[in-house]
Amino acid sequence: MSMNAIFVQVEDAEIARFEADPDSVETLFADQTLHSAGLLNMTAAMQGRIRTMGPQRIAATFSRLPEPLRQQLEASLGRTTAAMAAGEGGDDILKLMQMQLARRAGPDGRKREVLSLR
Repeated sequence: MSMNAIFVQVEDAEIARFEADPDSVETLFADQTLHSAGLLNMTAAMQGRIRTMGPQRIAATFSRLPEPLRQQLEASLGRTTAAMAAGEGGDDILKLMQMQLARRAGPDGRKREVLSLR
């Protein structure tokens, strides 16, 4: 049995944001090696592929999930699996991806200081 601890540097101003949106705290522990800036500035072709293919791929994944989890995810996306299978929601998926990637960076886009004890 082992125990791991990860400490992440945050700014004082971020504390209020985390209190208002507790789900945003998980982004502190996301893999910092992802090149978020590059993905945030994806080409028009990449954005088009996400808009057209993203909903169907998500629908295929959702269809294999247990019913309660699938319903929870559908509610968070505001779309049913059937609607996504029909191609609906591409713009919303792209916006959600960009929002999540933007949240991974520090408040000014710099990499955060992290201390990991393993």
